[in-house]
Amino acid sequence: MPADRAPEELAARIGHDFARIDLLERAVTHSSFGVSGNNNQRLEFLGDRVLGLVLADCLINRFPDEPEEISRRGLDPLPMAEHWLRSPVK
Repeated sequence: MPADRAPEELAARIGHDFARIDLLERAVTHSSFGVSGNNNQRLEFLGDRVLGLVLADCLINRFPDEPEEISRRGLDPLPMAEHWLRSPVK
C-alpha cells in the first residue's frame, strides 16, 4: 500500500468516512516518526482528558452516594477505572 494512500486504506478497513483524513493520519503517527508537530501527542493528550471526563461521569452515576470516596481514591486513570467499574453497587 503506498504511504500516501495509507490513511484512506485504514479508513476503508475500519468502515468510517473521516471528515478530516489528516487527523486520522496524525492520530496514528507516533512521535518518534515524522516531523515535529505532525504526530499523535496533542491528540493523545486530548483523548486522555476526554476519557477522564467519561470515566468521572460513569463513576458519579454508578456511585451517587459516594463522591468523597471517588475523589479520595482518585480518578487517576485506568487502573482505578477498572477497580471502580468492577466494584458492586451498594
